[in-house]
Amino acid sequence: MTTTSEVFPISDLEKSCPNRKAKELFRLWRRAGRDPEANYDAFIPYSPELLLMCKPTKDKPMSNLLFCGRDSMATRIFGEDWARTSGKNPNVFAPDYGEVVGRSQAFSLETLEPVYDFVSSHVGQEPMVYERLLLPVKTVAGLTFLVCYSMPLELPDRVSFGSSDEPQCDESPQKTYCSNPHPAADA
Repeated sequence: MTTTSEVFPISDLEKSCPNRKAKELFRLWRRAGRDPEANYDAFIPYSPELLLMCKPTKDKPMSNLLFCGRDSMATRIFGEDWARTSGKNPNVFAPDYGEVVGRSQAFSLETLEPVYDFVSSHVGQEPMVYERLLLPVKTVAGLTFLVCYSMPLELPDRVSFGSSDEPQCDESPQKTYCSNPHPAADA
């Protein structure tokens, strides 16, 4: 099983994404522009569902995750203990997951452009499919971070870890998307 990521034009988010939070987060980001003096306080109410990331590194695929909101997709799947651990276990994901999702992250950080993509992978043998919005934010100090909002389409149930650190999925996948996913998800 491999991981795939398909990037869509950001206009697709505005036109066809049924997720109102994603659209609102994009509007807030666009309103702030690329101004490092911008006030990103408007993101605070959404922080429980967001991830904050720095630039990914190839040798440590999950090392760029700085903050994982308690209601984020990652926390829902892997639990709060995993979300709070500074060294995320990359064995949870498909072997190519970090590299594939890292490409969109690196692009967004380098260009300071938002990315709206569709990611398909697996945890253990269970599918993990979601849409993702990456929003680059630059600080007054010149540091650039990514705010990430994930919109699940199909997720494994909560993952637990055995003594071997291998992921073990509970029962069957959960389908959590409330509306129609992006048209490419049906392809």
